[in-house]
Amino acid sequence: MAIPFTISIPTAHGQMLVNRYDINQTNSLIKTCAGPDIQQISIAQHICSIAPEGSVMLDIGANFGSYALSCASALRDKGGIVHAFEAQRIISYMLSGSAVLNGYENLFVHHACVGNDVCDIPIPRFDYTKQMNFGSIEFGKEQKEQLHQQRGISNESVKQVRIDDFNFEKVCFVKIDVEGMETKVLEGAIETFRKSMPVIQIEILKSDLKEIFEKVKAISEDYIICRYDDCDVICMSSEKTASYGIDINSQEIIRF
Repeated sequence: MAIPFTISIPTAHGQMLVNRYDINQTNSLIKTCAGPDIQQISIAQHICSIAPEGSVMLDIGANFGSYALSCASALRDKGGIVHAFEAQRIISYMLSGSAVLNGYENLFVHHACVGNDVCDIPIPRFDYTKQMNFGSIEFGKEQKEQLHQQRGISNESVKQVRIDDFNFEKVCFVKIDVEGMETKVLEGAIETFRKSMPVIQIEILKSDLKEIFEKVKAISEDYIICRYDDCDVICMSSEKTASYGIDINSQEIIRF
């Protein structure tokens, strides 16, 4: 009998279903119980914990759900909701299972790709029973980052959605980690972000920083864009930095 690729592990974010063959998130969660983004997750959880009643967190590119689970915990007692978007069908199922395992009725998992228009996107084909960093799979025409596996021919698709079409209200925090599609997510979320002015964390490893800067400033000139580390920027308005107790002067502010 083949060994199942899904395992359940205890973590700082709750009990999580993960892929035993994932060489990034799973390895880190097993070794540290928290995963590689613990500082960023702590910021997200802090913002959700002090956000107004009924606030919403968006986890775009949720992977196994470390952010989504932690923020669902922080928002649960105040009637808040997390909407997590994951384009890989198998991994979205894992996150759905983790939500149920932890009893988070306020965590909604969407098997969807997020972008700037509505269409069907081919799901890149990889073998979940072999080693790889599954969080680095790219949904573009080609896989630019070299992985441990060769990309196979797609045999299924996923719906691409726009955040603005959901009419979300009271969004307090957004995490965007979509392997090079970050600007497309921003283009499809302009009205939502302009209305709520959430704190936005964006991975920049595979995106152009100047283009990210311009897209965020197009949403609102009031956004201050700070480099958090080599991988991420955090975008927040001056009003939110004060209300959330974030010291903007301790961060590297990005200007062009």
